[in-house]
This record gives sequence, structure tokens and C-alpha cells, in this order.
Amino acid sequence: MEGLKARAASMAWVAGALLLGHGRAQETSKASSVAAPGSTLKDWSFTLQKAGKVQARFKGSRAMPAGARVFDVENLHVDTFTPDGEAQITAESPACRVLVTNEAFVITSPGPVRITHADGRFAVAGVGFRWDHGAGRLSISNRVETTARVRLPMAGPQPRPQ
Repeated sequence: MEGLKARAASMAWVAGALLLGHGRAQETSKASSVAAPGSTLKDWSFTLQKAGKVQARFKGSRAMPAGARVFDVENLHVDTFTPDGEAQITAESPACRVLVTNEAFVITSPGPVRITHADGRFAVAGVGFRWDHGAGRLSISNRVETTARVRLPMAGPQPRPQ
């Protein structure tokens, strides 16, 4: 039993020290952050802050430890914010793997992802992705669909050059 408590405490430290190199992760989950291997965290969530400002909020209906600093997350929903606190991007995936180290925060999945800009003018979706939050890099490998909503100039007669 003592070994199980030590592992749980170790996992809690990992969850609490998320993204040490990229900002402070603040636990916001109603569920306990203590997760022994083989256990499940329900209503998993945390807020990523840098210099006291919210950078992103991550939520999932369930998170299961899958190794050291690795979690399998179901129904991931991410909201990112500008330094001014304005909503920036929303991302959703039904199932993914989250890797957390002192140097990186990476989300991967062979399944679907949908990312939408807060103003609704740009969206991208596809199957199979890798998102490196710290590097600001997203790769979607299959069935990529992009939607861009732009205002086009009004059609009509154009003035002739003199």
C-alpha cells in the first residue's frame, strides 16, 4: 500500500508540475490530481499560465496515466488565449495522448481533430495530428479540410485607368 501511495504522490507531482518550462500549470479539476497507474481522472482539466496570464485551458472527460508524464485523454477540448486574454483558438479531439515534460507539451492522435479560430473565420480539421504547444506547431497528416471565410470586394464596374 505504501508503494501505491508513493506512486500516486509522484503522479500528483508530475500533474502539478505540468509545463514547468513553458509557464505555470494551475490545477482546476474537481477531481483529485492524484492518479496511480491504471486509474482514471474524470473531468480532467488544467489552466496553463505564463507571467500570471492564462495561455490555455485544457479539459477532458477522462484522463488515464499511460506512462511517465503521458496521459491518454478522452474528449479533449482546448481554448487558447492571446496575451491580452482574448479567445484565440479552440481545438477538439475525441481521443489523444498528452505528453508533458519540462521542455514540451505535445498532443498527438491517429484520430480526428478540429481547430477553429475564435472569430470563426478560419478552421482546419483532419485525421492524425501532432500539436506541439510550446513550439506553436501543428501537423495534420490525413483528410485535411480547411475553411477560410473572407470578405471579397464588391463586384461591379471598375474605373478604367486614364
